[in-house]
Amino acid sequence: MWKELAPVLAMAVLMMVPIVKMFLSHQQKMAELVHRVNQQPSMPEQDQLRQELRDLKTLVHQQSITLDNLTSKLENSSEPKIEQRLGGVV
Repeated sequence: MWKELAPVLAMAVLMMVPIVKMFLSHQQKMAELVHRVNQQPSMPEQDQLRQELRDLKTLVHQQSITLDNLTSKLENSSEPKIEQRLGGVV
């Protein structure tokens, strides 16, 4: 029985060698790529975009607070609302 299986097993091993070699080569390239990306310093453009995003978030927060304060002032105001001033036309 082993004599009949020996050529089949030999062919299977021979076919597996290139597949394993390709797999290991791919793994090595991917590891090098990941390592290279992690080693790259951040680009000045990325830092500038990050700063602009932080500035924009700060501005949005400030405007939200201002809008909230204005809304609460209008609600507490003794002035008649626009609907009342126009005589219910709106």
